[in-house]
Amino acid sequence: MFSGKSEELIRRLHVARHSKKVIMVLKPKRDTRAKNEVYSRKKKTKNSKSFKKFFSFPAYTVDSPKKAKRLLRSHKPDILAMDEGQFFDQKFDRFIKNLLKNKKYRRLTIIISGLDMTSEGDPFPGPMPQFMAMAHEIIKLKAVCFRCREWPPTAEMTYYKKKDKKDAVLVGDKDYEARCRTCHRKPPE
Repeated sequence: MFSGKSEELIRRLHVARHSKKVIMVLKPKRDTRAKNEVYSRKKKTKNSKSFKKFFSFPAYTVDSPKKAKRLLRSHKPDILAMDEGQFFDQKFDRFIKNLLKNKKYRRLTIIISGLDMTSEGDPFPGPMPQFMAMAHEIIKLKAVCFRCREWPPTAEMTYYKKKDKKDAVLVGDKDYEARCRTCHRKPPE
């Protein structure tokens, strides 16, 4: 979190627009922050209590690989991007694997952005470990640690600030902060 994953994804998609590529972006149903777009946030200001949208890109919300396949067939994209990859259903790993094996999609570029670890430092349950195993390239972005503020950025972990562990895998940012491995500690029991 706070490393610029969505911002980097959107930046790449804006660059790809210049090459006249057909781009389709998917986001998981669990991401309810914006209806038909993915966006990166801009920092809070003194006068504002919430983050402002910085960059955005149109997106389709999907809850199943079946819906994703229908969109893929109808749009025929050159680039398929998926934001918040950790929140897609486990069945999406088979969807991506089939795309990679299908000669029809040989020239399809697939870009998936998301977190690889939970706030406890474990691999995210779901398809993200499989996405990473199938990837030709993995770029890990780091944030500035909210605790030690070390520069250059070293924070690669997410710290869950609340003691209540009802749903420690939430979408949103008010309950989380970026931490380096030194400053990270497991959330309270």
